[in-house]
Amino acid sequence: MNRFTVVLAATGLLAGALSAQGQGPPAAGAAAAGNSPWRVTASVGTTLSASPLVLVSDGSEASVNQTSATQVSLDLERRLGRGIYLFVGGTLWAPQLTHSGILEVDPYPSRPVYQATTVLTSFGLNWMPERRLLWVGSPVIRAGVAYKIRKLDVPYSDVSAELAGDLGAGWRTPISDRADLLMMYRFSPSEFNPATLPIVLGGEAKQAVNDHFVQLGVRWTP
Repeated sequence: MNRFTVVLAATGLLAGALSAQGQGPPAAGAAAAGNSPWRVTASVGTTLSASPLVLVSDGSEASVNQTSATQVSLDLERRLGRGIYLFVGGTLWAPQLTHSGILEVDPYPSRPVYQATTVLTSFGLNWMPERRLLWVGSPVIRAGVAYKIRKLDVPYSDVSAELAGDLGAGWRTPISDRADLLMMYRFSPSEFNPATLPIVLGGEAKQAVNDHFVQLGVRWTP
């Protein structure tokens, strides 16, 4: 898939470019936190789904769309160089599905809503300059690859597991010697396989589904 090749290439270029880039002296908070290479980030936010989950091809039924949903995530980071961190993380959310009546399966009774429980496991690089800008913080850039596992609570449906991207940008503001406030926007391109559903909806074998997150979290240095 071409877009994931682009994500991988961008991650590699980011690593090479930033490894060679010199940074200024670390912020006072970073110095006070000691030399621990590890960071832990816990975040909560909301998803902003911009793509339908299923596009019905014949025009006789509405497409199945996702609602916004509360999202939680946890990342573990290890410092590789000045301002460069390798991260491994997980994100969980469970949006409801609109127009879910077309997902009804006999002999099960119809339900007003269905949910799509989704887990995103990802790894990649974060770039966070150690020198503060305007004495209030510094930008954050995130680039990684992921695996998106999606399960609809529709009878007889299977798990859809697809390669995904994990890209983001935000701002980091120190709130203590060991903690930062982290505000992030993340974008995760991926696909959904309608063949995992127990009914035939038409359309292509796999359809693009792009998920967007707005997050607020705390990043802590052990």
